[in-house]
Amino acid sequence: MISFIETNRKESIRKDEFHILVPSVVGKEDLLSKLAEMLHFPYFGYNWDALIDLLCDFYWNDTKKIIIEHSDISRLPIPDLKTYIEIAIIVCKFWEEYENHDVHFLFPASEYEIIRNFVSRDISFGDCSSLICPESSLYKD
Repeated sequence: MISFIETNRKESIRKDEFHILVPSVVGKEDLLSKLAEMLHFPYFGYNWDALIDLLCDFYWNDTKKIIIEHSDISRLPIPDLKTYIEIAIIVCKFWEEYENHDVHFLFPASEYEIIRNFVSRDISFGDCSSLICPESSLYKD
């Protein structure tokens, strides 16, 4: 699931999930390095294909719910942002088919329109509307 959240929310992180908060990134290399470090990748080729491979595996992580939260991706160049959103969609669709993990991507609410426009205009993965939520429901019981 790809969701958008207010950055001043008060929800606490639950003990039964693996939740990372990726700080602001300025480019592809910065994003890949931070993800590799924070997700504890056992190896990494530092390219988009390697990212897909690892995000669709997580064999080294036994936690069911994995949340990749971004504090700010607005400084990521548009082509890299588009590619990363495409990867997030691929990963979310992949994990819909399997029960090992429940992977979520969280982005700031202020970036909803930019990302939604990519999905509706530029990304051709069929209907992705079920994967994109204007606000997160992760912590609503």
